Amino acid sequence: MRRSVMALRAALIGVFISVCAGQSSTVQSTFSGWTDGESGTKNTLYSVDMFEPGKAWAAGAFDTVLYSIDGGSTWEEKPTLRPEAQWRSISSTDYCYPNPDTRPGRFPFFCESGRQAWVVGDYGYIARTVDYGETWVSQSSNIEWVYLTENMGQIDSITFWSVQAIDADTAYIAGDKGTLLKTINGGVTWTSLNSIPANGADLYQVYMHTNISGYVVGGGGAILKTTNAGRTWRRMASSVTTTLKSVATYAAVPLTRPTFFNPYTPEYNMTYVVGDQGVVLRSTDGGESFNLVTGCNTNQRPDFWNVVFRSNENDWYGEHLVEGWILGSTGTVCVSEMNMGESWRTQMQGGVELEQIGIYRDLNPISVGKNGALKVYVGAPPPPPPPPPPPPPPSP
Repeated sequence: MRRSVMALRAALIGVFISVCAGQSSTVQSTFSGWTDGESGTKNTLYSVDMFEPGKAWAAGAFDTVLYSIDGGSTWEEKPTLRPEAQWRSISSTDYCYPNPDTRPGRFPFFCESGRQAWVVGDYGYIARTVDYGETWVSQSSNIEWVYLTENMGQIDSITFWSVQAIDADTAYIAGDKGTLLKTINGGVTWTSLNSIPANGADLYQVYMHTNISGYVVGGGGAILKTTNAGRTWRRMASSVTTTLKSVATYAAVPLTRPTFFNPYTPEYNMTYVVGDQGVVLRSTDGGESFNLVTGCNTNQRPDFWNVVFRSNENDWYGEHLVEGWILGSTGTVCVSEMNMGESWRTQMQGGVELEQIGIYRDLNPISVGKNGALKVYVGAPPPPPPPPPPPPPPSP
């Protein structure tokens, strides 16, 4: 894995160098580690999901759905045929189907990573594919997608802001007015979950870090947590009232090296939540309490809407270091470099606004954003070579 990651990183750097040779205007600041890619669209991309080395989905405005099999170097359009759709979130899982060859000794099922995906967005739209986007099936949430506001009976629409697929049958959706949905049959039916602790606030991300445990965040400082696969949700004390947009967790490093008789069971007790007005919250006790963290463009206090973490491949041995990113307004990108989010620094600012970062294990993240922007993180560039030694003095 480590060798393949290094090879991918070298290849991406090579592509970047060749692109820069032909078009210098694409060069980003050399310290950021983010290089420009080409999505093939000028429509805003709101969401990206990486799921297997080299494979990714992206989704955005005006029915833009893209699929890549080469780490984001090239993308193929996979529209759902709803041209008005504004897809806010996309999530993919493995899809397994029976092996048509039923002879003895054959595997009974085939499983393909990324074959299935859900997209959700404005007007309460939901669509699902099980064939890499060749066909899409619209699904109904059984929730009226329009509601009457208190202002003169004006009609407004329900937006689904986030979807997370758990497996081929199970997925969660979060949206406006405290909407929280779950399916356990591939989206044939969607069931409303009890989101009463949200007090009707708009919910912007659902994040399940295990099959049964996860969070939802939203307006009014809402942080909801479940430990029973969404049957009940408990409101956690966030200590803020600003709108919260994104949440991410990771497992803490064990204090002792695991053995065969005492394996390491990860506990996802490190939790980060970000939101408007520069809010960054950190919990070290599984969400029971949160503290404000500073350092990410603190002076300007931009709105933050995405936080993600990745770790290297040695996390089973307790030797991993965690790297994280935060995205926000005014083109803000902040990074926490190998210190588990204890401190942050501004990595980019003032450029194109990026909406979301896709992470898959320890591979290079992909970010997407306004006007079809796409960037790949390849790490900081190597230091420049040392200057040549001075010429020897002339002979007397």
